[in-house]
Amino acid sequence: MGCGIGRNAPLKLKIRITAILKVDAGISSNFRKQCERVNYRLKEKQAESKATTDGIVNIERRKILNEFPSEEVYQLLKKQLGKDFRKVQVE
Repeated sequence: MGCGIGRNAPLKLKIRITAILKVDAGISSNFRKQCERVNYRLKEKQAESKATTDGIVNIERRKILNEFPSEEVYQLLKKQLGKDFRKVQVE
């Protein structure tokens, strides 16, 4: 490998992190809490993304069925959902 990182580098790093976490319970506890926070936030963002995607699909379905009173209403809703979708994707 050109970078000086072998194929077993991720495995060696995992073994080293595991050893450190076993030695210091404080680090282990903090690491676990941080993982829980990250997992919780990820689930929140996945739910937001799904809700926004479902909203976009619903808007397009309603447009096809001519359920909007005007094109302006459709455009406004589509624009807002587009902003929401991009915001969730960036975070």
